[in-house]
Amino acid sequence: FKIKVTFTKPNGTTGSRPIKVSDVQPRTIYTVRMDVNEGEVGESQIVIRFDDSVTTENIEIEIDEQ
Repeated sequence: FKIKVTFTKPNGTTGSRPIKVSDVQPRTIYTVRMDVNEGEVGESQIVIRFDDSVTTENIEIEIDEQ
């Protein structure tokens, strides 16, 4: 399956990033956690974490002013 992450940068521009998740099985529940900056302030980033049943690596998307 695919996850599409859409975001707005601090300067107002928008962006998106599709993420393909492989090695999944039908009729199975997977846990995906999306977190922005882990609740902290400072440089922005979106962190996507998958449970251990998916072989896809955790993903970090940097969201800077540029």
